[in-house]
Amino acid sequence: MDYNDIDDQNESNESIVDKMPVRLEILLDMPDVPLDIQLMHAWNPDDSSDNILVKEEDRLTFHRQPVAQSTDAIRSKIGYERGLHLFEINWPNRQRGTHAVVGFATDEAPVKCFGYQSLVGNNEFSWGWDIGRNTTFYVPDKFKVVLNMDDGCIGYLVNDRYLGTAFRGLKGKKLYLIASSVWGHCEVSMKYIGGIDPEPLPLRVLCRRVIRVNLTKNGIEDGMIEKLELPLTLYDYLRYKDHLSVTSN
Repeated sequence: MDYNDIDDQNESNESIVDKMPVRLEILLDMPDVPLDIQLMHAWNPDDSSDNILVKEEDRLTFHRQPVAQSTDAIRSKIGYERGLHLFEINWPNRQRGTHAVVGFATDEAPVKCFGYQSLVGNNEFSWGWDIGRNTTFYVPDKFKVVLNMDDGCIGYLVNDRYLGTAFRGLKGKKLYLIASSVWGHCEVSMKYIGGIDPEPLPLRVLCRRVIRVNLTKNGIEDGMIEKLELPLTLYDYLRYKDHLSVTSN
């Protein structure tokens, strides 16, 4: 799928964009994993171009040095072989330049090259979306990227709207989140939101989804769960107070 086919003003986009998978809907509805787990999945300072530094005061953010005629990339600490994994990227529009790419790569993909190019996706070991050269669809500062290693595919979300499958045929690989940049002093943050293991979802999880969908997000925020005549344990379950979003890689 070419995301350039999606136009902000195009009313036919619904026929272009794939329906969001149920597992992804559930993952979006879950609370974010705690910071200590986010840091486990963060940018890897030991697996990047020498022109990229991970900020000491914010280990979820990298800073690219202003080096001319160089494209520089960085991978995440963890590689993923199974499960569904969701990340939020914060890349300010004014810091993208001509080639700003976010995607996934094996450990064989290069993290540096001479000149300015879309380094991620420019070889057989990486796959990514160039958000710096997209001319028809506005990509805000924050967007999400999802990796489904059980189906072997990658997708992106803007304003929590699933844009469909961008890449397929990746099953069996070990993939790392990766970003490549050409903009001097750009700072790009990533947050691991959570993951779901490949096993079938329990009935209680599917029931919770149906209840929360019917209550709606606004209804939940307005206290609709508390208005239900339910035991305290079910209140907590519906509000994910029992939840630890930890999955294997």
